[in-house]
Amino acid sequence: MGGLLIPFRLAAKAANLGLCMYSPQERELEWLGGAPALAALFPEASMSLSEVVRRVHPDDRGALRRLVRSAAARSPWIRLRFLTERDGWHLLVCRARRLILGSGGPERVFGVIRDDTKREARRRRAKDALSAERQRADEIAAFSSAVMTAVTEQEVRQVVLTRLAATFGGTGAALAFVTQGRLRVSSDAGIPIPVAALHGLPLDAPSALPYVIRTGEPQFIPNQEDYIRRWPHGAMVPYFDQLDSGFAISITSLSPIGDQPLGAWLVTYEPS
Repeated sequence: MGGLLIPFRLAAKAANLGLCMYSPQERELEWLGGAPALAALFPEASMSLSEVVRRVHPDDRGALRRLVRSAAARSPWIRLRFLTERDGWHLLVCRARRLILGSGGPERVFGVIRDDTKREARRRRAKDALSAERQRADEIAAFSSAVMTAVTEQEVRQVVLTRLAATFGGTGAALAFVTQGRLRVSSDAGIPIPVAALHGLPLDAPSALPYVIRTGEPQFIPNQEDYIRRWPHGAMVPYFDQLDSGFAISITSLSPIGDQPLGAWLVTYEPS
C-alpha cells in the first residue's frame, strides 16, 4: 500500500490537491497527504464517515452520501461546503475513484480534493462588481434619458437635483446656468457647500466652475489642496475652506467644447 501511495501523493501535491482514502467496511476516511494547505484543513489523520457528514453543510450531505455509496469506478466532481476547525467554511471540490486492492482484496475509495474557497470568493466579487456596473449603467442611461426628454429649464433642474448625485455615487449636486455672463446656481439638500457664494459669479471669474462652463472641459478636483493649487485666486476658495480637505468635486459642462456656454452641473463626493 505504501509503495502504491507514493506516486499518488506526489501527483496530488504537484496539482495542489489533497488525497484521502475511504474504507467502506470500516466507514473511515483517512487523510493521505497532498498539498500542505489542504492538509492543514484536516488535522486528524482519520475521521469517521459520520463526523465527515456532520461537518458538511446540510444542503450538500446528499451529494456526499451518493459519492461514497456509488458503485461507479469513477465519480464526477462534486462541490461540498465543509466546516473546518481552524477557519470556518471552505468550498471543497471532490472526485473519487473506487479500487480493489489486489486480487479479491479490500475495496477502497480514493478521493482527490481541491479547495475552491478563494476562487469562489473571487468569482463572487467579480459577479457582484459586474452586477453593480450593470446597475450603474442602467441608472446612468435612465438619468441621461430623463435629461434629454426634459423640455424646460425647470424640468432639467428637477431631474438633475433629484437624481444626479445618486446616479453618480455622490453626496450632493448643484446646477449652474449662465444668464448675461453670470451664474445662476441651485443645489440639492445634500451638497456640503453654500451655493449662495457661487450665485451671480461672473463667467470670467478665475474659478473651477466658470472655467468648465467657458471651456467645456470637465474637471475633477480630488481635494481642497488640489483646488487651491490649480486656482489660487479662485472665487470658490472661501467656501472651499469650509469643506473637509478630503472632499472631491466633479464638474461637467452642459455644452460641448466650442459651443455657446450654457452652464454645468457639479457633484460632490465624501472623502475616500
